Amino acid sequence: MKITIFLDTICGWCYIGHNRLFKALAEFKDKKFEVHYNMTKQAALEGLNFNLNKIKITPSTVLSHILIDLSKDLKEQKFIVENIFRNYFIDGCDIGNIENLMSIGIKNGLNKQIIEKAFKSKKNTDDILKKNQNAYSLGISGVPVIALNDHIVIQGAESTKSIISKIKQNN
Repeated sequence: MKITIFLDTICGWCYIGHNRLFKALAEFKDKKFEVHYNMTKQAALEGLNFNLNKIKITPSTVLSHILIDLSKDLKEQKFIVENIFRNYFIDGCDIGNIENLMSIGIKNGLNKQIIEKAFKSKKNTDDILKKNQNAYSLGISGVPVIALNDHIVIQGAESTKSIISKIKQNN
């Protein structure tokens, strides 16, 4: 099953929704999923201890999305997204900072020179902005949104149980 996630890396509800989605997917051990990556009280219930007081800057998320796109062919992509969320919401790191993102990418198996080249590419920046426009043209005005087999079925950070039910319905 193809799963497309529309999220932003500075959105707490996206972090919660991402966590719930992967808890739901763990319930389907015999099923193969292809995941594509296009608050505080609830986060705590999910075992996510946000430290919003540590966040000193609201960064542009373009570079974090370039890093996610760069990792699309790696099974580590999930961990890169998780590390971006964790760095921002738990550790209060500036995820618009190139060095912070480089560290996340390298720690998860990406090559430093490839990351640097990707961050400097105007085409990659334009691709991210185009994806954002495409999301708006699909009627997506808020995140997280999860599409199963190219049909939007989950809007917002629904419960893990609800996500499991919708995966079963769309199987």
